[in-house]
Amino acid sequence: MQASGVSINVPDHIQMDDIDCLNFQNIISEQAKIYWTAHKVVKACKLAKLYSDVARLADEIREEGESLKTGGGNASVNPKTTIMKNHLSTIIAMEKNLGLDIRASGRDARDISKTKGMSSDIEEKANKTADDYLIA
Repeated sequence: MQASGVSINVPDHIQMDDIDCLNFQNIISEQAKIYWTAHKVVKACKLAKLYSDVARLADEIREEGESLKTGGGNASVNPKTTIMKNHLSTIIAMEKNLGLDIRASGRDARDISKTKGMSSDIEEKANKTADDYLIA
């Protein structure tokens, strides 16, 4: 588990652009730091990249249209829509795997908020304790 007083950053072996990093920070902020293992952080990076890919694909599909004309003049479904659907399915599965979906955890909203509150209290106490050991 990550120490509660330490920020969670993108691992050095993973390349991400600025938009991916913003998505990553949003994903990490969904749970208390104590829940993020090194493996979950790597998965969060992959999820952040998928978010960026879906946004890019959505823009391209909006520009090109959901249907395209083939060489013979017939209408055909834009193949990017299939790729986007696959990405969206993967995103849903990864969110469930990381516990970012309340329904996936099998708990109701009251349990989630209670746990988040307890986790936040633990992190605040850890940060205060860490501050006590700083040399002025």
